[in-house]
Amino acid sequence: FNSGLVQGRGNGAGNQIGHGLRFIGGAGTEGTAEFTGDIVNEGSISGSSDSDLAAGISIENVGVAGTIVNTGLISGTSVAIDASTANSSVSLVNDGAIDGDILLGSQNDVLTVNQNGSVNGAIDGGAGFDTLNVNFASFEAGVEFVNSIDVSSIEQININGQQFA
Repeated sequence: FNSGLVQGRGNGAGNQIGHGLRFIGGAGTEGTAEFTGDIVNEGSISGSSDSDLAAGISIENVGVAGTIVNTGLISGTSVAIDASTANSSVSLVNDGAIDGDILLGSQNDVLTVNQNGSVNGAIDGGAGFDTLNVNFASFEAGVEFVNSIDVSSIEQININGQQFA
């Protein structure tokens, strides 16, 4: 749970990328790591401004058994949330601001953007059957939001409960 500021530090040299929040598991035969619990942000989670590689939240070779819930700000220089190598489905509910791209992985991920939520970046669902739920005041406002962002590899888009694509 974050209600303050989580700021990454580092410039991208070696292992000093400077993610705001980094979940990392082993690769190979060590077994599968999993974070159990929700990641709740009511403040600000930001990657280092000294590195183009720094994400606000990075999920690398680990599963997340819970939901990322944002009512604050998650940001990165270019990528806000990088779950492209997550070992499990990612569930993200956004009622705040996401400043940067959202990269999802090879699982069946679900991204929900509610009326107070915004995304200033692209959404890439990666592989798997991914769903974008948009819950805005009207269907038309939801369509306008979807048409205003770069969305790729999302297999199903629901706007206010109605299937859009």
